[in-house]
Amino acid sequence: MITVPLFQVNKFFTAVIFTGTSLTNHLAGVSYVTTDKSGSDDIKIITSWPGEQGTSSKTPTRIAYALENPRMPRNKWGFEVEPRLVSYSWTKLLLDKNATVGEHDDPSLSKMAGSGILKLPSFRKASGVCEDFLREVYVYVSKRLCDELTADTFETMPMECWITLPAIWSDEAKDATLDAAKKAGFGNRVGDEVFTIAEPEAAAIATLKGYAAPNAPNPIKVSQYVILLTFSEINEIPSQRKTCSSVTAVVVLLT
Repeated sequence: MITVPLFQVNKFFTAVIFTGTSLTNHLAGVSYVTTDKSGSDDIKIITSWPGEQGTSSKTPTRIAYALENPRMPRNKWGFEVEPRLVSYSWTKLLLDKNATVGEHDDPSLSKMAGSGILKLPSFRKASGVCEDFLREVYVYVSKRLCDELTADTFETMPMECWITLPAIWSDEAKDATLDAAKKAGFGNRVGDEVFTIAEPEAAAIATLKGYAAPNAPNPIKVSQYVILLTFSEINEIPSQRKTCSSVTAVVVLLT
């Protein structure tokens, strides 16, 4: 999957941290780069997450509340969430009123993601659960950046965050995701900003960057046409409600 940076940090106060957050139905990933870098190879992908013994480019979009799990001293998220815990996942889909769970949904989804799939706790709405999960991500990634750049450097660097969203996402769901991200901490520091971008658009930007590089073998030209093809994989139920989707993109250059 292609992502744009979730955070962008401004080194020496002339650079910015670009960070890219990919928030899919069941996984979340973060990449980042500072603006004093120029190549896509400079983008760093976080591959170490709380609760994961090995390496992974993404963490599950699951959260378990201490309020519902008495033996937990704090909320757990991602790989920290064990199967026995009361937890919630795939909550992002509930931000779109067109995505509802029903009796005809594929039961394998629940087996794969747990009993908390597309469900909510009694004390939190969908936007609140997404906010809580994103806050955990924000706190963790901020600490990682502090450790790598030093706390003083991180505190003085503006950070620009881009969150990728499905192309079929409704405006209501886009606004709800952006609002949840802001409440979670993204874009709250002086100079920080947070935006959303459609996954196909992010893929196109990442792909075309190579064609725009100096001495590219087939450089893109002014007024050249670009065809962006998107392919959606959607689980439909008889009542025409969508329960999940993933979108990839292919860019074709016409010479």
